[in-house]
Amino acid sequence: MGDFIAMSKLAKTSLVILGVAAASPVLAAENPRANQGKAEGVLEEVVVTARKRSENLQDTPIAVTALTQAALEQRQVTNIAAVDRFSPNIVFNTSSPISGTRSSASVFIRGVGQTDFTLTTDPGVGIYLDGVYIARSIGSVLDILDVDRVEVLRGPQGTLFGRNTIGGAISLTSRKPGNTFSGNASVTTGSYERFNAKVSADIPITETLLSSVTVARFGSEGYISRPYIGDKTGGDNRWAGRIALAWTPTNTFRLDLSVDGTRVREKSCCGELVAVYDTGLFAQFHNAVIAPSLVPTLGPAAFFNQQSLPTKKFQDNSDFAVPSTLDLWGVSASAEWQATDAVAVKSITAYRDLDSTNGRDADHSPVLLGHTIDVYNSHQFSQEFQLLGKMFDNRLKWILGAYYFDEKGLNIDDVHFAIAHVISGGRVHNSSLAFFGQTTLDITSRLSLTGGLRWTQDTKRFLVSDDVQYVIENLVGIPSTVHPGPLVPGDRLLPVGEVTNRTDKATPYVNLAYKWTPDVMTYVSYSEGFKGGGFVQRVFPDRRAVPEFQPESVKVYEAGFKIEALDRRVRLNGAAFHTKYTNLQVTVIDAIAPVTQNAAAARIDGAELEFNAVPMEGLGLDVGLGYLDARYTEVNPNATEVSLDKHLVYAPKWSVNVGASYEFELGDKGSITLRSDWAHRSTVYNDAINTPALVQPSYSTLSASITWASKAKDWHVTLAGTNITNTRYIISGFADQPLQSFAEASFGRPAEWSLTVKRGF
Repeated sequence: MGDFIAMSKLAKTSLVILGVAAASPVLAAENPRANQGKAEGVLEEVVVTARKRSENLQDTPIAVTALTQAALEQRQVTNIAAVDRFSPNIVFNTSSPISGTRSSASVFIRGVGQTDFTLTTDPGVGIYLDGVYIARSIGSVLDILDVDRVEVLRGPQGTLFGRNTIGGAISLTSRKPGNTFSGNASVTTGSYERFNAKVSADIPITETLLSSVTVARFGSEGYISRPYIGDKTGGDNRWAGRIALAWTPTNTFRLDLSVDGTRVREKSCCGELVAVYDTGLFAQFHNAVIAPSLVPTLGPAAFFNQQSLPTKKFQDNSDFAVPSTLDLWGVSASAEWQATDAVAVKSITAYRDLDSTNGRDADHSPVLLGHTIDVYNSHQFSQEFQLLGKMFDNRLKWILGAYYFDEKGLNIDDVHFAIAHVISGGRVHNSSLAFFGQTTLDITSRLSLTGGLRWTQDTKRFLVSDDVQYVIENLVGIPSTVHPGPLVPGDRLLPVGEVTNRTDKATPYVNLAYKWTPDVMTYVSYSEGFKGGGFVQRVFPDRRAVPEFQPESVKVYEAGFKIEALDRRVRLNGAAFHTKYTNLQVTVIDAIAPVTQNAAAARIDGAELEFNAVPMEGLGLDVGLGYLDARYTEVNPNATEVSLDKHLVYAPKWSVNVGASYEFELGDKGSITLRSDWAHRSTVYNDAINTPALVQPSYSTLSASITWASKAKDWHVTLAGTNITNTRYIISGFADQPLQSFAEASFGRPAEWSLTVKRGF
């Protein structure tokens, strides 16, 4: 009841803020350009490629938020995960449950996404780098290096972007190399021994061949103490870089080639023990059989009970030191040819490769209830062709395309429980073929109709070889489900061989938009999307066949508006939507393993509002409001942990962001800009069974910065604070009360300060 009252007050407050802003006679700005446009008192045009072609944001009849490089720098953003603080109805966590790494994205938009990170499970929100789909959760927390903009597309993008975008898509577009020698260098110091450094330069080679180079280093000590090991987790230790070439031999042809890489050498992620269930099987076995022999060394800590909980915040009592490593690189080539005035051809070819090793002490104590180590590697190749055209004096715009994707990978899980030790995992070979088309017809000068269709053939292959899926140790005589008697060392958990899952799916899109004036547009749309099925690689005890799950699907009805008024001093964008979510893939516990099942159907209704303003020259305001009403409508009887009264994971009812900046001109001494951002999120449920220890109540975070810029804008010095109220909040978690006997959670970063010096040249 208290949460409802708080949310009601919050809603009223937000509406008041929006009402006051709407009534003001001098306003400005869409999020990405508010800062850039405020010097002239009007808004700068925002160009996006959400529909695979460059167009004004206000002419794009879909729900999209775009943040430019300048906007990201103002907000002290170093990777794309931070976009959830500046865009409504999005949750972006950098650590998937049980992954043991801060390089594993778990992204939800409008309550749709995926928490699992295995190779056999696909994400529900597509992440794209320069038009290239990033297939895996691990390695998709992209660093902000040399970025032109980040676009957040809300709702299914199944026609133009394809499978695994049923929640939406996040598209990062890199900045193109410039035609003059220039660049910048920055150094950051701050809390937890932070030291970041970045150098970026444009280096023209000839008049037609340009290049750019960016190298960055991110380092910090970490904020979770491990007294048994004597170190801290949650810190940074990574290098990232990018080299880009742009070749324009004629005014009708352009070739962009880029190579990017990331190297991570960190400690296992930022988890803590938040609940102990000493009536669980693992705890009972450990305390009765193993603990007595550990008493001479560990004393009372030999037993797993309530005293195993940390005595202070941000403490992990683990004695199992496991690294988190990642080696990731990719190369892409994008060729564009303007064949005629009306027809253009585009090709995007890419290859990406990643290798990682991550582990975790699941019980976060000096005893062994659960330790996991994941060896994870994959490589992907993709090719997309686009044919874009326009006809009838630009009244008809169309795009035809073909897409091919191929991925191979290996995921080995070394899982050591109190009662057993097993090797899980397997190899995958995934491929996808798609053809798509979309056309927009301007029926009149005000009314336009868009229709599109994509056909996809998605093929998943899972190979169980001799080196995975077998028992190393069975300490309590757990019986086999395949043969008489208990499992013994060497027994297979899954049969050797390959299984295949194939899906053929058509995803349509229809949109009707009407321009009441050149600055006021409304639209209605219908869209569909799907996320691929897959296989369950975590099993115990044994199975006669590999468990699998089918694709999930959404159908979304949406209505929205976009307003720009008062001589480009006001922008106000909003949308309301109804989502029918079927065959929902939910992570539940099967025996002692977290697995994915088609557990339910759901209905998600919601709305979003984005408003920005410059009430006076130099002053910028940003407001975003998101609302979700997400409910299960059906539950699979086999998914015993889920019921109709449970809440969907990562679907907070309210998300609010408010930002303000003000620039003081100092004449020859330059300028000072003050900025503050407040973000609020209502109650979040971090697992499907809504474990009380993992429920994150409503919380808010606040950040602020002050930046001095020289008159020539070649020097910038920024003093910033993030989460300055030191709010403690859960970002992901895992719990298993009856068997594994604990709940663990990863927490967001505490209060931090930083000082950045940037020099342009």
